[in-house]
Amino acid sequence: MKVRLVIEGNVQGAGYRAMVKNVARRLKIKGLVRNLDDGNVEGFCECDEKTLNKFIKIIDRKGDPEQPFSLNVEKINVYKEGDVNCVGLPEEFGLFETDYRMEIDPVHKDSLERSEIGILVLSSMHQDLKEGQDDLKEGQNKMLEKQDKMIEKQDETIAAIKGLDKKQDVMIKKQDVMIKSQDKMIEKQDTMIEKQDETITAIKGLDKKQDTTIDVLKDFRDSTKQSFTDMGNI
Repeated sequence: MKVRLVIEGNVQGAGYRAMVKNVARRLKIKGLVRNLDDGNVEGFCECDEKTLNKFIKIIDRKGDPEQPFSLNVEKINVYKEGDVNCVGLPEEFGLFETDYRMEIDPVHKDSLERSEIGILVLSSMHQDLKEGQDDLKEGQNKMLEKQDKMIEKQDETIAAIKGLDKKQDVMIKKQDVMIKSQDKMIEKQDTMIEKQDETITAIKGLDKKQDTTIDVLKDFRDSTKQSFTDMGNI
């Protein structure tokens, strides 16, 4: 099966052709890859459909579209032989190569390919570094979220402690009121005891007066009796 691929995205100046060539050769695909004037990359492949699908999956590289040197494939258009857009097919498909669209000596060609591979490696390193930074930032954000949650828990704990303090203050105030009430009751009891003591003293005083009265009455009785006795003897 022969197909034409048109790859859209940030695929020029990012080492993309070198990568496509390397993958194609590992998969035993015949054909070529080259840059187009509109900024896209064009590829021609000869292989079975299973191998083609695997090839397309590998070369569909995603990067950061905001970074000018980040390799990023936005779309891969596949035109099979017989399709109206399947144009420019090579007459012969040999070992997969990079078509620089100009006559170039082998030494210069090898130098260009090495440069593209270097650009690709640097782009991959930049992407890995960015992903690492993103992971680090995400980790820091998670740590900050946990710290925020810990602070919230601390605030809740402090609020709970303050609530307990308020409750304790209320209880202490109630206890103070109870103690004051008890003191008043004790004072009243003391007053009642004093009154009882006074009453007892008064009763004892009355008893003494009664005894004195009784003694006086006895003396009067005895005196009167003696008087009557004396009068009877006359």
